[in-house]
Amino acid sequence: MTKKSTNTTISFVRLVWSIPISISLALAQGISLGSKLAVSVKTYIRRVNKSLVFLIDSDMHQPDHTKASKAWGLKSLWKGLQLTWKHFAQTLRRRRSSADITQPDYFQQPTGAVTLQYPREQPVVPTRGRYKLHNEIDDCILCDKCARICPVDCIEIESIKFPVPIGKTSNGMTKRLYAAKFDIDMAKCCFCGLCTTVCPTECLTMTPEYDYSVFDLAEHKISFANATPPKEAASQC
Repeated sequence: MTKKSTNTTISFVRLVWSIPISISLALAQGISLGSKLAVSVKTYIRRVNKSLVFLIDSDMHQPDHTKASKAWGLKSLWKGLQLTWKHFAQTLRRRRSSADITQPDYFQQPTGAVTLQYPREQPVVPTRGRYKLHNEIDDCILCDKCARICPVDCIEIESIKFPVPIGKTSNGMTKRLYAAKFDIDMAKCCFCGLCTTVCPTECLTMTPEYDYSVFDLAEHKISFANATPPKEAASQC
C-alpha cells in the first residue's frame, strides 16, 4: 500500500468516528438532536461517499487482487455502518421496559434502547441474586469454615470459647464460642459463594443488595460481631 493510500485510509477512519463523537458532544452539552441529527447524518454520508471516491482513485495503480481485497473490505465496512445506524435509529424511537428475567415476555423486546438512567432507574434484581454477604450472627457457631475456604481471605474471625453453652442456633446446634470479631471485607470479595456453601448453620448468605458503593474503601469492611458476650454465660464463668 502506498503512502497516499495509507493516508487516505486514515482519513476515512477518522471520518467514520466523527459523527458518533459529534453526537456524544451534543448530548453532553444538552443540545437537542432533532434537526442537528439529520444535518449530521447527511454530512456524514456525503463525506463517506467522497472518501470512497478518493480511495478508489488512489488505488487505480494497485494490482487487481489488491483492489478486490480493498473493495471487499470497504463493502463490509459500509454494511456494518448501515447496521449500526439502523440500531441507533431504533433506540431513538422506543425504549425497552425494565423487566425481570423471570417474566414470560422478557425476550419479547427485540429492539429499543436498553440503557438505564441510573440511579433514577434501577434494574430489576432477582430475589436469588448473589451480591452482598450477610451473616446472621445469632445462628453462627464460629466454626471458621468460611474463613478457611475463602480464596481471597476477606473474612476475619476471632472467637472466645466459653466453658458452658451460650445458646442455640435456629436449627438446634449448641453455641460455645462468642464472636469477638467477625469482619467481612466486601472490597476483597470475589462473590464465589464458597463461604455460604460450607456454612453448617446457613447463617452466611448472599443477598440481592448490589449497590453498596461508598466514598471510603474502609467502609466496605462490615462487622457482624456481638458487642458484648451473653450475660448468662459470662456469669457462669
